Amino acid sequence: RNGWLSRNLYVDAAHYLKGNISALAADYRTGYHRRISAGQTLEPYWHMQFNVTRNVRVERDSRTGFGVRWNVWHGDTRYDAAPHKVTVGMEFQQAVETYLSDRRGLFFTVGTRW
Repeated sequence: RNGWLSRNLYVDAAHYLKGNISALAADYRTGYHRRISAGQTLEPYWHMQFNVTRNVRVERDSRTGFGVRWNVWHGDTRYDAAPHKVTVGMEFQQAVETYLSDRRGLFFTVGTRW
């Protein structure tokens, strides 16, 4: 195939005992992996992110963003798809609602999935 659609939902909740702070984060991402050569994809994507922290008061940060990642996949076998990847990307984010002073940002990302 030439590529595939991907969708990911990441949810994280935490409570920090020493500081008595609670936090919740949710990130939904959808993109398209376009095969550019054997074991490599170019992935334009869009995402929404929502964060809430509670200490004395509740603070919210919600933002949207888009970006592109270059993925190098490895570890495949004759019968199984490659489970591992190394990723390099660029992403722009814009805050919809925030308590932070910065409302937008440009990020350079490097990551791996093992």
